[in-house]
Amino acid sequence: MRELLLFTLIAPGVGFLASGQSDATTKPFHLDKVGYVMLGVASVPAAVEFYHGRLGLAVTMQTDDLAFFNAGSVSIAVSSEVGRKVGDEEVVFTVEHVEGAFDALSRAGITFEHKPHALTESAWAANFRDPDGHLLSVYGPR
Repeated sequence: MRELLLFTLIAPGVGFLASGQSDATTKPFHLDKVGYVMLGVASVPAAVEFYHGRLGLAVTMQTDDLAFFNAGSVSIAVSSEVGRKVGDEEVVFTVEHVEGAFDALSRAGITFEHKPHALTESAWAANFRDPDGHLLSVYGPR
C-alpha cells in the first residue's frame, strides 16, 4: 500500500491587483509556501490505522475517501481520490486568493489543467503540472 501525504503551510500576505492595475510598491506574485502535499492511497482506513494508529498523529478530519492528520506545522492527508490511482501525489500551495494566483501564474506562463473552481462554499482550487508531470494546485478563498 502506498500512503498519501498532505503537508500544510500557509502563504502569508500575498497581495493582488485587479486586471490592468499596476502599483510600483506591489511585489511580484510568487508562491512561497506549500499548503498541502497529497499522495493517493488504496485504503483510507488502512492509512488512518498507519498514520494515527502506528505513528500517533491526531486525526483532524476524516471521510470515506479522505483523512487529515495534525503533524504540527505540517498537515498530513491521505486520499483515495487524488489522481484516481494509488501513488498519485499533489502539492497544494495555500494562497489568499485563488483567482489572483491563477491570473498571476498564468501571466508567468503556467498552463492550468483546471481553472479556479469551488471545492466547498469557501474553498477554491486550480491545478497545473510541473515539467515532470507532478500535480500542483493553488488553494484558498476565491
